[in-house]
Amino acid sequence: MDGFNKIEDYVRDSGTDPDTQERMTVMLKALCIYRPEMGYIKGMGRPAQMLAPQLDEEETGFQVLVNLLHRFHFLSFYRGEIREMQWRVQYVDTVFQQEVPLLHL
Repeated sequence: MDGFNKIEDYVRDSGTDPDTQERMTVMLKALCIYRPEMGYIKGMGRPAQMLAPQLDEEETGFQVLVNLLHRFHFLSFYRGEIREMQWRVQYVDTVFQQEVPLLHL
């Protein structure tokens, strides 16, 4: 898979220790296999890089990564879905303005 080369490049340049690099590689490749229509998208390595040192098993890291992408709308962000991102920014802006006006810029 073409995305695997990008994963390996990112992991190699991540500056992490070999064990973390191995966990990152497994997690990201598993995600590409799980969602082949999506593949690897630039930036997906960052959450994996944060999760890998905290988790002892790649399986758990993969599950957490999948849940993050689906539940917290990271997927639309990584896909560059502008309308979805604009909606989210507008939502946060409106809620801040109404609920915490002192923090609203």
